Amino acid sequence: LADMATVTDSTLSGNTATNGGGIFNFGTLTLISSTLSDNSAGSGGGIFNSGTSGT
Repeated sequence: LADMATVTDSTLSGNTATNGGGIFNFGTLTLISSTLSDNSAGSGGGIFNSGTSGT
């Protein structure tokens, strides 16, 4: 995403990727009441974010 992403009341688990096993984002990222676990990647196993982070 090049703009904004909001993840609410979510579980991201057991994912695999080159970058950002759970989330790969290039904009503003906000996580609310969410869990990231057991994700793997070369860079950013849970989150690869090349933007800004919200709350």
